[in-house]
Amino acid sequence: MEQWYRVITIACIIGFLGGAPAFGGSHDQRTYKAQDRLQELGYQPGPADGVMGQKTQNAVKKFQRDQGLPETGHIDDKTYQRMQQAPVKKEAKTASHGQAKYDRNVHDAQNYLNQLGYQPGPRDGMMGQQTRTAIKTFQRDRGLPETGKLDDKTFQEMKKNQSDKPGQPNRNQKKN
Repeated sequence: MEQWYRVITIACIIGFLGGAPAFGGSHDQRTYKAQDRLQELGYQPGPADGVMGQKTQNAVKKFQRDQGLPETGHIDDKTYQRMQQAPVKKEAKTASHGQAKYDRNVHDAQNYLNQLGYQPGPRDGMMGQQTRTAIKTFQRDRGLPETGKLDDKTFQEMKKNQSDKPGQPNRNQKKN
């Protein structure tokens, strides 16, 4: 009996600490990459946060079904490999009234804004209100026209400033 108690205790600790990240709820780089790729492919896994939540599992199952793979909802090696090889759909739309579209540049801008200390919201490649607000604040801080739109000049400025101090907030540096 004491031996079973130990086994259960250890299993609970491993589960709590995130022993199976691609299947459980912990942050995982492979899950993050799969979420990002699923979004590019037109599936809606939710935000690319590395957490294998219900939206991600549903998106994985739909992808597996479309690819003729067993519908497990888990990102096994075969599923992950197929994700990397699958062609990107031209019109990847969200489930929310089909209005917002995934945009790789928006996704990259969200990453840059996050690294620069702005808060663009989830890195989902969708131009939502939080992302527009973060872009507008970035534009104001850099002396660019405050449109809230991701134009070429704004995007290039983000890339340039992102390389100044990787991972460090950079909100106080203004363009002359």
